[in-house]
Amino acid sequence: MNRNELEMRVLEIVLESAEGGLTASELEEASGSLRAVGYSSLAYIRMLDRLDNELGAYIDPEETGTLSTLDEIVAMVSEVLDVS
Repeated sequence: MNRNELEMRVLEIVLESAEGGLTASELEEASGSLRAVGYSSLAYIRMLDRLDNELGAYIDPEETGTLSTLDEIVAMVSEVLDVS
């Protein structure tokens, strides 16, 4: 998987984890900020679980803190999976 494919898949996971409560355009208008779009803590946990289960990218929120933007999430997943 290359970086562009990874970015698209992470975006899909972020949106799907919100269970219909978020669109790509809303996230884009908020400059990728999960806080600005009201992303819930439950959606965040679902997203972390899916990143681990679907991509093999385990992210420990106690070690990383809260990743608050799409760019931060993509960067962390890229680092974990060693995708450049």
